[in-house]
Amino acid sequence: MVRITFCLICFLLSWSSCTFAKDVIFAKRFGDDVRGSYPRALLELALTKTGKNYVLRSSENEMTQSRSMTQLERGQGIDVVWIGTSKEAEQQLLPIRIPIYRGLLGYRLFIINKNLAPRLAQVNTLSELVNYTVGQGIGWSDIEILENAGLIVASAPYDKILKLIANNRLHLFPRGVIEIYPELEASRAQYPDLVADEHLVLTYRFAMFYFVNRNNRILADDIYAGLLEAYNDGSFMQLFNSHPEIQASLTRAKLDQRIRIEIPNPTLSAQTQIIDSRFWE
Repeated sequence: MVRITFCLICFLLSWSSCTFAKDVIFAKRFGDDVRGSYPRALLELALTKTGKNYVLRSSENEMTQSRSMTQLERGQGIDVVWIGTSKEAEQQLLPIRIPIYRGLLGYRLFIINKNLAPRLAQVNTLSELVNYTVGQGIGWSDIEILENAGLIVASAPYDKILKLIANNRLHLFPRGVIEIYPELEASRAQYPDLVADEHLVLTYRFAMFYFVNRNNRILADDIYAGLLEAYNDGSFMQLFNSHPEIQASLTRAKLDQRIRIEIPNPTLSAQTQIIDSRFWE
């Protein structure tokens, strides 16, 4: 009788774990409607590889990166975020160290006011680029990278940066090569004078990771295992090579026709620096 009861309990526990869905809430960031489809798709792919009944859902309210990190750290309704990594972020939260964009976010193009284009076309070196002011979002890990290279950086909410560029109060807004064109399309009606500079590409070693609360080791391990399985069975690269968010942007960017300015990234942790090379572009 005891044995039967024990077996019944084990069966019920197993059945319930397969039947009841586990919500995974990601932080809905400002602008994610135009630049968040690929990270969501990849995370959904990774979660399906776990064999567990995870259901990915967004937070009800949009939030800045800084707020999303704070809420995740405090366990306030957020299970996962995807952000550019830094030593500080990896200390505050638990990173899943497989680069979401395979390092493509380290290829930065500039949102500018179209009136600046003729002047910027004469820039070919970092020593010339430092004469232009740069905008970045509040709490973004790129700030330290850019300041370390000698650039003057002003931080503000994302939407305000676009307004400052449109009003010629800032010069440059560096965006990842796969971010810039969807973002410009989304803001064109409000800021018709904003364009993508066609002359330069600023590059540095940079990765976007998924992060979870440091106490949520189970979810971190599941996401890592799911991403690894997706690499091993080819589905990661299939998604990466076919997703329109990535491929359309690479076609438009024409990286091989741009002047490349490379700067170091002092914010990478020792653990991130030794990530397997197959996970980088």
